[in-house]
Amino acid sequence: DDSGELNTTEVLDLSTMCFRSGPSMSSRRNACSAARLDEMHILVAGGTDGSSDLDTSEILNVETMTFSAGPRMGTRRNFCSSCALGDNKVMIFGGSDGSCSLDTTELLDLRTMMFSEGPPMGTCRSGSATIVCDTVSDRSCVLVVGGFDGSSHLDAS
Repeated sequence: DDSGELNTTEVLDLSTMCFRSGPSMSSRRNACSAARLDEMHILVAGGTDGSSDLDTSEILNVETMTFSAGPRMGTRRNFCSSCALGDNKVMIFGGSDGSCSLDTTELLDLRTMMFSEGPPMGTCRSGSATIVCDTVSDRSCVLVVGGFDGSSHLDAS
């Protein structure tokens, strides 16, 4: 609605290709990321509420379409990206803490529902995209694409 950060969601019905209003989050969030935790839950992490960058997360139960509080990250992050790694972990990548782009990552262990420090990326990246890639050698990897390093927009992964 262009008046500020939103706590609303929209749901796309793939059979009709029409959007409808979805459940409201507890917090207003702009520049957040989302990742599927399992068949029934989606994590929404980070972002900004308009006055500060967030280290909080919320979890959507897709059966009841309700949000509940999730675990806190170790770092405030807006414009971060995230993806499920498939081994009961979700990784949060980069973003900005409000003063600089980040090269740090965080791992959410789905068994304990706690974040821990992940490996650093080679480049600071906010606003990047991430996707898990299966390779022909039976090894999975995560591709981190583009973003902003604090001084220029990136065209490399």
